Amino acid sequence: MTNKQRRDRIQRLRNLRERARDEKRGALAKAQQRKEVAQLAHEEAETTWQERAAGIAAPTITNAADFAANRMHLADLKLQAEHHRLEREAAEQEESERRDETQVAQRELRKMELWGESENEKIRKEQARRDQILTDEMAAQISLREPRR
Repeated sequence: MTNKQRRDRIQRLRNLRERARDEKRGALAKAQQRKEVAQLAHEEAETTWQERAAGIAAPTITNAADFAANRMHLADLKLQAEHHRLEREAAEQEESERRDETQVAQRELRKMELWGESENEKIRKEQARRDQILTDEMAAQISLREPRR
């Protein structure tokens, strides 16, 4: 494999890692947005339930039917708040997983960059060694041609 082929291969692999990292970053951003939406929905549902519960005062209830209706309405609001809480927790978990994946992708890219730098250094040293050998051979040939004085 020639030096150019090695460098091209390293660059292709690095590009793949960059794309993977960028995809993970995009997934993380979407997960963060979903978490924010779920958080707002949960807060709104929780606030609605609490306000409604506080607004229903015992003196305003005049019969058992009103009490049952209010109780069922509050139970529905509490279920909605619980549902939104569970959605928020799932979104937080997803965000955490996407953050972990993004960090792994970033580490993989960094490893690829370090490997590429290492390979480039090896290529440079090989080339310098070959150049030195060529220079030494040329000097030896020139010294053989010149007569000694």
